[in-house]
Amino acid sequence: MKRYVYKHALLIIVLFTSISFLACNDNSNDEGEQNITPNISVSDIIGVWVCPEKSPDDLCLYYLAIYPNGRYNFCFGKDLMGSGFYSLEKSTLVLRNGYSFSIDKIELNEFEKDKSMYISGHFASFYNERTINYFSTLKKTDEKLSQSVVGVEKEPSGLSGLHKYYSDFDTKLFYMTEYIAKYTHKGKLRSTGRWETLKDITWYYTYRHPYTYTQEVGGDGKVKIYKFDYDLELNEIDQW
Repeated sequence: MKRYVYKHALLIIVLFTSISFLACNDNSNDEGEQNITPNISVSDIIGVWVCPEKSPDDLCLYYLAIYPNGRYNFCFGKDLMGSGFYSLEKSTLVLRNGYSFSIDKIELNEFEKDKSMYISGHFASFYNERTINYFSTLKKTDEKLSQSVVGVEKEPSGLSGLHKYYSDFDTKLFYMTEYIAKYTHKGKLRSTGRWETLKDITWYYTYRHPYTYTQEVGGDGKVKIYKFDYDLELNEIDQW
């Protein structure tokens, strides 16, 4: 009889321990699921995102563009722009800059599909000598992703006019690669008929129609934004 009671009591203890263990596991899983950041897919982030609260006007010049072919470009301020290829690792956007060869990472938080997301990241500066911290809320727009302008050369006509020293002008903007653009402005001297170079600038650039965002090759890394009119004058946007 004593042996039967002992076995019965032992069975109850084992069952109680098993039930408690399962209950603890269930609670742990619930807590774990609550802490898991939902995975974001590439299709969720494709498009043009802007950070209006960081722009001093209503042009929303600061932006992040994500393309379905794996390319990206962005400008987040007077010292910060980039272009290249990206990969998405859960909620981290890894950016591989095609002209500075730096690798930057952006954490995507508070993500609302087709609405907004909060980003935070550490970016290499122009010469990779320091780190720039950046965080902002980005809002999704209906803006179309700009087409590549590689190989496009803009050349105005009808620029000849009365000028004291020059009888004619030749101005060209040539987007040489996905990262390099060249701007030249020449004048034809009245006295000799010889062409003289007035401006010759090579840029790293990103293109977001109708704006060209630039950092001068060999320059100080300051971002200048241009909206080129018909005559291709350097109409810099007063964005800062």
